[in-house]
Amino acid sequence: MNVASIRSDWHRPSLGASILFCAVLTALLVWLRLVIFQHASVGIGYSLPIVLVGWTRRRAFVWGMCAIFVAMAATKFVINVHVSALPENQRILNFLLLMGDLLVVAGIVDLVIRRQATFHLRGQELHRREQELKMSNEGLLERQQTMEILLKLSRSLTVGQSRQEIFAAIAQTIRLLLGSTAAAALWEARGQNVEMTAHQGFGKNGPQTLSAPRAGSFAGLVMEQRKSVALGTLSQRPELMPERIRQGESFNAMLGAPLISGPDVVGALVVYSPQPRGWTESDVSLVESLAAQASVSIAATSLVEQLEDEHRELQTIVDAVPFGILRTDARASRLICNPAAAAMLGFPEIVQAQSQDWPKMTLIGPDGEIPQGRNPLLRALRGEVTAAMELDLRLADGEILSTLCNAAPIRDRSGAITGAISAFVDISTHRSLREELDRRRRQTDDASSRKSRFLTAVCHDIRNPASSINLMAELLRRSARDPAQIAEIPEIANELERTSNSLVSLVSDALELVRLDLGRPELNETEIELGPWVEEQCSRFQPLAQRKNLEFIVTSPDPKICLRIDKAKLSRVLGILVDNAIKFTHRGEVRVETGLMDDRTLRFDVTDTGIGIAADALASIFDEFTQLKNPQRAKTGGSGLGLAIARRIVELMDGKLEVASELGKGSTFSFTLPASNVFG
Repeated sequence: MNVASIRSDWHRPSLGASILFCAVLTALLVWLRLVIFQHASVGIGYSLPIVLVGWTRRRAFVWGMCAIFVAMAATKFVINVHVSALPENQRILNFLLLMGDLLVVAGIVDLVIRRQATFHLRGQELHRREQELKMSNEGLLERQQTMEILLKLSRSLTVGQSRQEIFAAIAQTIRLLLGSTAAAALWEARGQNVEMTAHQGFGKNGPQTLSAPRAGSFAGLVMEQRKSVALGTLSQRPELMPERIRQGESFNAMLGAPLISGPDVVGALVVYSPQPRGWTESDVSLVESLAAQASVSIAATSLVEQLEDEHRELQTIVDAVPFGILRTDARASRLICNPAAAAMLGFPEIVQAQSQDWPKMTLIGPDGEIPQGRNPLLRALRGEVTAAMELDLRLADGEILSTLCNAAPIRDRSGAITGAISAFVDISTHRSLREELDRRRRQTDDASSRKSRFLTAVCHDIRNPASSINLMAELLRRSARDPAQIAEIPEIANELERTSNSLVSLVSDALELVRLDLGRPELNETEIELGPWVEEQCSRFQPLAQRKNLEFIVTSPDPKICLRIDKAKLSRVLGILVDNAIKFTHRGEVRVETGLMDDRTLRFDVTDTGIGIAADALASIFDEFTQLKNPQRAKTGGSGLGLAIARRIVELMDGKLEVASELGKGSTFSFTLPASNVFG
């Protein structure tokens, strides 16, 4: 449904017509109900008039008519008390049904009227929005037309045009946008006067005058205030000199915007109207925009201003670059530093002194210190060019600055040297990174070489047990064929079992080491009571210590300490350290101590009085590539990978494994676990 139909649907009769209509209906119904159908009961006789009253679209009339009909029904009910043949209960029920019918019909009519009122209000809102949208579309269309004219002007302004051609195009655009009755002129400052350099709309004879004093002209007022000025009528400023068309009347309304080039006001763009006019904000914005274009045109024709802008731009670039730039004149009597150079060298930005009195700085090249006279900046004054030269600069405070330096002479149009410039960048970080990359590359090469040796050693250690197993298998076959050698079979089987266990242990350790290196395995953490757990783990090694006549001492921790840890991996680490301590100790004792440090870090110490470790071997003690070359493995057995595995497991649990040892006196292996794993 559109707005027009909604509004027509809500048209309702006048109040007088509504009252007359309701009165006629009421009288007709009274006559029918109380005279013609005095003893009849017809529900529609009440409902239909209420529906008809809805035509008035007045809710008060509907409910008033309903009240009248209720009163009529009650009156008829009382009148027919003695004459009705219906039972009393039936009469009361009919009366109540009639009341309900009246109320329902009245409620429905009331709802319809309210809905129509709602539709009416919505229709009014839609109509209002249609009007707003129409006005908005008209404004957008006007703006679009303005933008098209301005775009056409922008495209028509080219570098090759003269100033008069540019100003004429701008003035013509003003007339197109503000109306054909408007005139436009461009004024430029000429000392104490202003001159009209272009105009439009002054007729074929042109303006009466092309020059005026700044003090008494409207253009001078605009230039003095340095902002847009609008006069709806000349009577607002009667002291101003009016502009006239030659052999014609003067203008009555004026709007002007200044032409600003850099810090100076160089002219004004003025629009004239012969009749008083209220200038709109859109008019002011338009004139300001065109004045800005005219200002750009003036600036573009000024060579001096262009050179100044380029100089400022170049200076800004020099000041903003993140590398140092040094300049000097042909006599080396002045040193100019950009902010980056001043910050890096600790120099003032301008040093007014001869080169020998410049702030002290020692240049260090690949072959040592460079004399002051070989400074790249001073060499450039002699016509030499320096490119990508690495120099270390020792500053006055002793700091060493690594730089990559370029230097070149500055020449004028004739080729004479008028100065020199040097640019340098701090490559200290780059050099450190390069050195670090070289170190990492050497480490990688060394690790690759050690890994190759490791694989060679593993293959050698696997080949020996495999050869022994092959040999013992052959002995078993021979002993089985010779009854005289059957008694040797158990001994051969025991040796075969020992050799195979050694092979399995080596392969298992190598595989575990590979798994730890390939990624970070998940920890299966559980809670344990530390004291009983340590005693349980160490009890496994008591028989081994007794066989070697070693004193095995276990210092139990505080029984209240509990630990949340992967106990299988912790058992592996403690087992490796205790097993190594007993294995490499031939007399004395092995001691296991556990306790909390001041920061609640848990510390395990495994100390022995064994053979110890040489100081030059401590740095690689946890290196698997080194351990396989340990000559003690041949005497003690084992894969020699235990410490490498232990270190990786401890680091996996965010701990740290360390060793302290003295050759011939024993060793102490210690590892810590973070306080976050400890509770209780």
